[in-house]
Amino acid sequence: MAENEKLPKLLILFDSQTGNTEKIANAIAEGAKSVDKAKVIMKKIGDPFGLHELADSDAIVFGSPTHYSGTSWRMDSFLKRLQEVEVDLSGKLGAVFCSYGYARPKIAYLPPTSFALAVLPLYTFLKSVGMRTIAPALRIRDEDVEKDLLICREWGRKIAEKLVTGSAHFT
Repeated sequence: MAENEKLPKLLILFDSQTGNTEKIANAIAEGAKSVDKAKVIMKKIGDPFGLHELADSDAIVFGSPTHYSGTSWRMDSFLKRLQEVEVDLSGKLGAVFCSYGYARPKIAYLPPTSFALAVLPLYTFLKSVGMRTIAPALRIRDEDVEKDLLICREWGRKIAEKLVTGSAHFT
């Protein structure tokens, strides 16, 4: 690679309140970092970072815990603020993931509508700013995070491969 050649940059931007979504984000980053020629950056909502991080990225993965069938209040607030500022995200690649859990652990089924409501604000945001979705949404149940980290790594690897090769098709 030439010295001045720019590596495609993948930003993983997430909110995490109990640590589960952060574990998922870390596994996604680990998988993405396994792909040569991809620069992977992680930023947590609430930690300081400049909006140039988004503008300078070629792909952005948004992740949020699910609360009451929706994204976290911090992610919602961040997306609303982001739409008010002038950061051009059009044409960038995007993907979304969420973690979910229940107050009553005996409930083993997440209704599809609950999952759809959780990722809908994220997908709506991607579309509203002109981003191109490059992967189906990833959802991981809180109690399954540890056993599903391999799935998260593989998902991250596939996204980084799409970024590096320029392929934006679902596989």
